[in-house]
Amino acid sequence: QERLLAMSCLVMAVGGLSFTYSAPGSDATNVFGHAAKWIAYLLLYRATFIASIRAPYEAVSRSEAQLADYAARIKSLSQNLPLSVMYQVTGHRVEDRRFVFVSDASDRIFGISPDVAVQDPTHLFERIVPEDRALFRAERHGAHRELSPLDVTVRLSRTHGVTQHIHFHSAPRRLADGSLIRDGIATDVTGRMEAEESRRRMEACMYESQRLEALGTLASGIAHDFNNILASIIRNVSLVLEAIKKDANADAMRGVQHIHKASVRARDLVKQILAFSRQQTPAREIRALREIVAEGIGLLDATLPANITVRTELDAVSAMADATQIQQIVLNLCTNAAQAMGPFGGCIDVGLAVTGHDDLGRAC
Repeated sequence: QERLLAMSCLVMAVGGLSFTYSAPGSDATNVFGHAAKWIAYLLLYRATFIASIRAPYEAVSRSEAQLADYAARIKSLSQNLPLSVMYQVTGHRVEDRRFVFVSDASDRIFGISPDVAVQDPTHLFERIVPEDRALFRAERHGAHRELSPLDVTVRLSRTHGVTQHIHFHSAPRRLADGSLIRDGIATDVTGRMEAEESRRRMEACMYESQRLEALGTLASGIAHDFNNILASIIRNVSLVLEAIKKDANADAMRGVQHIHKASVRARDLVKQILAFSRQQTPAREIRALREIVAEGIGLLDATLPANITVRTELDAVSAMADATQIQQIVLNLCTNAAQAMGPFGGCIDVGLAVTGHDDLGRAC
């Protein structure tokens, strides 16, 4: 374009010079000058045509080709997403929202054609199950009020009775006229939700199986604990009967107290079994361990052979614990130690001391 204008100026200058320096009555010079002017005009017209008509036309053509290419890419992208629908909604208020674009995949995903969705959005929103409509409205109003992305998953009912889980995600942007438009994508996440639900059910079944297995393992320990408790009760009953025969009321009273403590411990052990079967946590509280351990050792007096003695060195220690569990530990350890000694007997040392300096203290 600039080259044509420069050539036009040059030819026009040459034609002007030919008229200036031509001899009077020279026809050849006049013809050359007029020819130069016509050539200059043609070059000027050519430059003007290119600048004013052809260049804008070619720019518009390139823009239309780019738009067509972008539209084809968007259509191809929206069609190739197997479980997603691309959409755009606009409106100054949430109640005025309408679709301005819905990809062709909506017919495959929702069972609603894009034209129907654009014409009346209620055809889509009415398919949200009643239990999820309040959630969807609340999320839409919140996203509109805060100009934040919409991110919500709701259930949709298809015409043939199948329920889908649809995840809506859109981002807002303001237009020049002040209206709000949202570019979004709706994805069918039914398969993922069903897989997660199946995984949760499998984990629950596995946990229940492990709990029953643990309960079966615990049964042998429970039988051992009850055997120790019953042995203590039976032995103390025998002592009480002998004391009654000898009219030794103090010994009888002491035996009855041991029987009562063993019975209470048996009751607490049953509570622990029920709590475990109901998936309850043991009731722990800050307790003075010296009294609890001393009571547990007292239950051993009637069950240990005469050739076995128990020595204790119990410091004043408090800890977060369950009293029945502590006594169960003491009784099991001492009973196992006594059985390991055999007929020769021996001495069992029981100690309780603080080994840490945290807020509650750690006991050994």
